[in-house]
Amino acid sequence: MIIGFLKSAPLGGAALMLTLVLYPYVYLLARASFRMQAATPFYAARSLGSSPTNAFLLVSLPIAQPAIAGGSLLVIMETIADFGTVAHFSVQTYARGIYTNWFGIADRGAAAQLALGLLAFALLVALLEYINRGSARYSVKEC
Repeated sequence: MIIGFLKSAPLGGAALMLTLVLYPYVYLLARASFRMQAATPFYAARSLGSSPTNAFLLVSLPIAQPAIAGGSLLVIMETIADFGTVAHFSVQTYARGIYTNWFGIADRGAAAQLALGLLAFALLVALLEYINRGSARYSVKEC
């Protein structure tokens, strides 16, 4: 029943499948980062009058930003380069174009150019994250 529904809406099915498969990249890295954080900065923000939500958003979340960004980069690169899921759901994507050029049309030059474009996009996303981080430094001290 569910597979039939997912096959009838290929883009939605592929998006749901990729979400279910790739969310652990972000979840596990963020969870590990939150568990390794000391509670002292959070409690200091609370003692200075911040609500629990504000203390989380202003103190805990920025400390976990590298882990969340790393997991998000993995998900973005995996989604862009995924071939199996999109082929199963018959969704036209960039990776499928590379595969079609390489094996279907046998135009290895065009496939190499498309793959280079994919690599350039992945490097651009990583560079944007690096620029966004700026001069911030993060460290975790073991308790």
